Amino acid sequence: NSYLQQWLPHQRHYLAILLDMEAPPEPRDCILCGADGIFRCTECAHRLVFCTMCCQAEHKHWPFHRVEQWNGIFFEESSLQLAGLVLHVGHGGKHCPAGGCSNDEVTTEEEDDWEDVDQDGCPPNLQAPKNRSCLIVVHTSGIHYCNVQYCRCPGADDSHIQLMQAGMFPATTKATRTAFTFQVLDDFVRDNVECGTSAMNFYSKLRRITSNAFPHLVPDRYRELLRVAREHMHPKDAGSEAWLMDGKGYMVASQPYKEYLSGTKNVVEISDCSNHQAVNQANANQQQLTSTGIGGCACAQHGCFVLHAMVDFQKG
Repeated sequence: NSYLQQWLPHQRHYLAILLDMEAPPEPRDCILCGADGIFRCTECAHRLVFCTMCCQAEHKHWPFHRVEQWNGIFFEESSLQLAGLVLHVGHGGKHCPAGGCSNDEVTTEEEDDWEDVDQDGCPPNLQAPKNRSCLIVVHTSGIHYCNVQYCRCPGADDSHIQLMQAGMFPATTKATRTAFTFQVLDDFVRDNVECGTSAMNFYSKLRRITSNAFPHLVPDRYRELLRVAREHMHPKDAGSEAWLMDGKGYMVASQPYKEYLSGTKNVVEISDCSNHQAVNQANANQQQLTSTGIGGCACAQHGCFVLHAMVDFQKG
């Protein structure tokens, strides 16, 4: 209450500042060149206003900022793709000296049916360009349509490898149309572990960040996020599963716990292995026991388990 009492005299001043932030600056000039400031970045400090050319140049290395565009009356939701920004994947973000080109791996059939969003009445910033250069990038700031150009120098890596090198994990290795930044994957893991957020709810939040007014018009890619994050359910055909680990990081355990220790599954099952009483009795009487359960050594930065470093604390 004391804090609120201190704040109350400033209530109207705070409100006035918030309202001023919605209005364009006077004059509405580009912060860099003084031309018509048509775009405003909501993520740059002080919500800077740029002309089209300066907006492209300033966001060359910040392609996932959210911008608004002046429509003559107010700033409305827009995108850097509408500002003409091109995401150059190779050469550290610079234009490919060989000219570069779009995703020529995409066939006509894949290009026609890759998008699953009904775009009738969709605002311009949420309309997916129907061309091969369009890439959906999922970032912590939402879902972005990006005009992407890959390096096509002799001996250049495949496009999905170039995306990885640029900090984006491709949803597929062939004809990639969706990629996830490493930041959003890390953010999802933290939300999932600390808050119990499901992939569906996490992606629903990203859709709301992308467009609070039209979240239902934002493309649905949560299943791809689920697959990329390796949070899988019980397979119908366990023999067809592709294992990412060789098993050297575990004690001998039942299948669910192998998945848990590899980081590919959140285990809720009770182990049927008689040697895992430490797991099944995790909530049992633990008096006079300093440490119980299963532990292991892992890299604090990457979370990778050290080989042969798993231990049952009650057995030593």
